[in-house]
Amino acid sequence: MKNSFEEWVQEIAEGASNREIAMKAGIPMTTFHRKWTKSEFTAEDAVTIARAYGRNRSTCRAGNAYAGRSP
Repeated sequence: MKNSFEEWVQEIAEGASNREIAMKAGIPMTTFHRKWTKSEFTAEDAVTIARAYGRNRSTCRAGNAYAGRSP
């Protein structure tokens, strides 16, 4: 079952694969996979992913909240 952060990532990435998301965000695939399977994404990861997809600050704040961090 996906958590809110994973759902947020899939939403902004418009259904891209995890590999495509990792590549676009510049996150090594092994790191992305580990964080995805263990739900270890950070606020910084949320910002990195949002920026890679050209999203604005409010989108980053939402990702931060999903990642369990304050914006």
